[in-house]
Amino acid sequence: MDKKILIIDDEAPIADLIAEFCNTMGYSTQVLNSGKDILNVIKSFHPDLITLDLAMPDIPGTKVLAILRKDEQARHIPVLIISSTIGSLREEPISGDLAPPEGVMPKPIRMEGLRKKIDTVLHAHDKEREQSPKQ
Repeated sequence: MDKKILIIDDEAPIADLIAEFCNTMGYSTQVLNSGKDILNVIKSFHPDLITLDLAMPDIPGTKVLAILRKDEQARHIPVLIISSTIGSLREEPISGDLAPPEGVMPKPIRMEGLRKKIDTVLHAHDKEREQSPKQ
């Protein structure tokens, strides 16, 4: 099964680097340089994982995460925060009862660490889906 990763980062060179690395791991990728069209892209791309930068000029990553967690179709998709501003999760936490990200990774990115984090998050998500009752 071909897994898909949606990469959201306003810095195109970093987003492209993550996408290229994920492609070498066998994942299909799509890059967004803004969180504006996130729900439309999810409906067309159907990602298995989303990587998300927190420091973006149009919509902060914490707001994008809140949008994802409130959307019926997107709330089940695991999110891996990849950001140089990890501290902003403490300064501007996800509101109320919304689920936190499934993983957090600081920039600068270490590719072997990224590989392990993606594998861990996807494996945990797959295991959770296998254990949840079918409806």
